[in-house]
Amino acid sequence: MTTPGEIRRLGPGVLKFGETATAAEFSARCSNVEVAPTISSESTVALLDGSDYVPEGSPGGEISGKVYQDYTMDGLVAWSWKHAGKTLPFVYQPVKAEKLQVKGKCVIQPIKIGGDVKKTNDSDFKFALVGMPDLVEATATPQQ
Repeated sequence: MTTPGEIRRLGPGVLKFGETATAAEFSARCSNVEVAPTISSESTVALLDGSDYVPEGSPGGEISGKVYQDYTMDGLVAWSWKHAGKTLPFVYQPVKAEKLQVKGKCVIQPIKIGGDVKKTNDSDFKFALVGMPDLVEATATPQQ
């Protein structure tokens, strides 16, 4: 039996989208991040011989969060519009000091632009997962 780890607060952590060499760093603009994988449950199918067949479920879910907007062509909002509809890899490490890391692929959606005048605006993002992400042990502390 394993011993539960210390209860920790989220962060400081890492969230990157895209290929390793050109990954977009979301960490410094995120105030909330969640990876929520799901497995769909399929309906049981009755077979002629009286037995039942239960199909395997399909993986799905989303990676979501809240990001503060910037209004530059090099910022996260512009990046999401440029990569909208693309399937890209992501890496999420909730706490850099720990080795727990989630790696997977998701479909990028454009992040909304705008909000209240003379306010610091944020946007929610939700990117659909492609398949089941992997929960892995980080081999090195991610670079900021």
